[in-house]
Amino acid sequence: MESRNCLCIFQRKEKKMRIKSCRYINFMDFVDKTIDFNESVTWIKGKNARGKTSVVGGLMWLFFDCDYDLNSNPPIRRKVNGEPVNDIDVSVECVVDQDGIENRFKKVQRRKISTSEKVVGGAIIEVTETSDTNGYYVAY
Repeated sequence: MESRNCLCIFQRKEKKMRIKSCRYINFMDFVDKTIDFNESVTWIKGKNARGKTSVVGGLMWLFFDCDYDLNSNPPIRRKVNGEPVNDIDVSVECVVDQDGIENRFKKVQRRKISTSEKVVGGAIIEVTETSDTNGYYVAY
């Protein structure tokens, strides 16, 4: 019996995905910042403490719910004079192009602040508690 070598070739379409733009609101160093990414390569450069890490941190938080060190539930809220800005939602929104189809991915963190009074050692003290909820949105 004669043996034949068979070469099977599967043609696979190459998929291309790229981030076109990202908007950061009240996120880390940014009050409201939109970054448009180049089609080939985008260089992010700047002086120390100007938000380069925040750009990557926003992408990690949006897509993976962690920071660039892979820590979950990272502190993302912008601070002013060392205090978090609590009265504005935090959001990161990216426009992603996949083979010519645009999708929008957005994550929003809302902060709820509640105060209550508690009796401690006969004195009434006011206790403030914060809780964050994250909402995820995808638009095709």
